[in-house]
Amino acid sequence: MSIFSKLFNRHHETGATTRNAYLDNHGYYLAMEKKRSVFANNHSAPQLPYAIADIVMKKLDKDMSCYVRWDIMTYRWALHTFKRTSSCRISMRKKSESGHRHFVRDGEQTPEQIISYTQEHLKKFDLLFYDGPGKRDEVEQTLPMLKDNAVVLMIDDFNDGYDFDSALEKFQAAGFKALKITNPAPVFHELTGAILYRQDNILDI
Repeated sequence: MSIFSKLFNRHHETGATTRNAYLDNHGYYLAMEKKRSVFANNHSAPQLPYAIADIVMKKLDKDMSCYVRWDIMTYRWALHTFKRTSSCRISMRKKSESGHRHFVRDGEQTPEQIISYTQEHLKKFDLLFYDGPGKRDEVEQTLPMLKDNAVVLMIDDFNDGYDFDSALEKFQAAGFKALKITNPAPVFHELTGAILYRQDNILDI
């Protein structure tokens, strides 16, 4: 097997690949292609640089509470992984009169709605997937939802370096240390991410 084949076919044990696209050969996409149901052990993994996945996945605990800001596939994965998963933007709604349901995202949350959600979830979450556009504008509203030992996994999924770096600076100003990683997969989509943590965090980083 050539070195290129080894790179392109490399799999993380969670199903994540070096491509960092949604996992078209795993879980949700495999099920859609074969028109099969998605089961608890056969669903999409979170959108993360695989280098970050290598660091955090073995340290996750099903009793953790998780908040997902934007990505529906990450939210689906988190529902199967953690005791409690929540999102201000993602919900399950009826798709038709037959009762079939699917996940939808409301990306037009007003500042008032976000503040209201924050007040209802003070100090609730151990782990935060901080993704999507406009991250820098919501850091202040997001911080009160995190437990003192919480960890934030932030990704530049919208290829907006200014937004990513500005949000990163705000978390650092709030006392978080940052481990910033750019996925080494230049042939495919390069996804920049960061693990944000404080002392005595839940993942022992």
